[in-house]
Amino acid sequence: MKAALPIVLSALLAMAADAQTRTYEHPKVNEYTADNCLYFGKVCGKPAADAFCDRKGYREATHFRTAPARPTMVLGEDKVCDEDYCIGLVDVVCVGTSTSGDFRRIDKEFPLEPDTDRHGSDYHDFALKDARPELCRRACLLDSNCKSFTYTKPGTTGRGDTPWCYLKDSDPRPTRDDCCVSGVKK
Repeated sequence: MKAALPIVLSALLAMAADAQTRTYEHPKVNEYTADNCLYFGKVCGKPAADAFCDRKGYREATHFRTAPARPTMVLGEDKVCDEDYCIGLVDVVCVGTSTSGDFRRIDKEFPLEPDTDRHGSDYHDFALKDARPELCRRACLLDSNCKSFTYTKPGTTGRGDTPWCYLKDSDPRPTRDDCCVSGVKK
């Protein structure tokens, strides 16, 4: 019996490792092929594959392939690309357990700053479907270039009733303004 214990333990560890790895052939999001870019034509390759894996509950992508595809879902903006230049993910190997699924940890390590604007250092901005600053924080979390963000509430800036997300490559000084919610990665 003692001799069989190491074999059983090895088998259980191998099964646990397999459970934390999954290959997705023709990965889909909302019935669309996942796009190769996190934003339209920007932050392409591994960040987009990582974002796909995150949505499926995995930590990151260890391998992915791309090919022309139409239409695709641009994951950082949740928008459809339906043009001849769209590139989709053909397959993705996802591993580990997602780190963004632990919302209490995220709130502690990447807290929202209500009524705060961090003006400047924008490298990418886009409209959000829903008026939720957590979506902007999530986009920043998934983008390795992002150091901080500012979310603008609908009807508070020149964007009309559309909520807007600004990703920043530094952490500009905060100013008090009820138009916005910001956050800085720690």
